[in-house]
Amino acid sequence: YPSGSKLREVGGKGTALAVDSGNNFLYLHNIDDNKIYSFEINPSGCVETTETGSWTNPCGTSFGMITDPLDSSILYSSGRDTNKICKMKLNNSRSDIDTSLTKIVGIGDAYETSVAGSIYFYKPLYLAFDDSGQLLVANSERIEITVLDKDLNFVRVFGLSGVSRLRGAVDAITAVVSDSALTEGALFGLGLW
Repeated sequence: YPSGSKLREVGGKGTALAVDSGNNFLYLHNIDDNKIYSFEINPSGCVETTETGSWTNPCGTSFGMITDPLDSSILYSSGRDTNKICKMKLNNSRSDIDTSLTKIVGIGDAYETSVAGSIYFYKPLYLAFDDSGQLLVANSERIEITVLDKDLNFVRVFGLSGVSRLRGAVDAITAVVSDSALTEGALFGLGLW
């Protein structure tokens, strides 16, 4: 892309990329200003070098974005540092989002178990849709995949269950040492207690 083009400028610091299901728009998250930029894709399949619009990512730094496969006006983003997942409704020109229709879910925690109403993430990165239309979130530091419906409601979790190992260690130490005076400030190899 030509020197000085907006696509080249923000693309060099891009951390997440998504193309809508109709191949009409490309969305690029820029780490420097935490904005998502939209670029139109012309009929020959080339991305235009001038932006259609941009907005601040409500989820923060994102390494995963995807559009709804059946509704190209819906964009999902993962917030690596905020431990959130965002669902954004784009306006018709794809130049901004309707903040009143933006939904954000997620609680940052390394070992609590997710259930309906309490969805825990720890450094969520990549997003994908499965064949049934459910959103899959690579919950990287928890070593699991969190499954959500399209409205960001909790469905289930699967993976290596790194959460249960840490929770098991905490429970075991707590069961053996019940006097908090003995554990206060003690380093058990997993962290400062």
